[in-house]
Amino acid sequence: MYWPGEEEEVTFGEIKVKLLTTKVFAEYTIRQMRLSKKAECPRTLTQFHFTAWPEKSVPDNPWGLVDFQQRVMASPGSGPLLVHCR
Repeated sequence: MYWPGEEEEVTFGEIKVKLLTTKVFAEYTIRQMRLSKKAECPRTLTQFHFTAWPEKSVPDNPWGLVDFQQRVMASPGSGPLLVHCR
């Protein structure tokens, strides 16, 4: 994975990334991360990771994806949003 584990901080060049929270649902995971760079205010990033997409196929039913999409749209804030599918 290219994001840190729980309570871990990883450095990519000048940017430090720390995983703040992880919420695991049946078909997706939501992570909050803090990105920091010297002399700049840290930013919080929300990652929506849909985990139920089958390899080289499509989901059997749409309801997990519908729930995921509704969760993304209901997310508060105007900050960065990252949607991740495997």
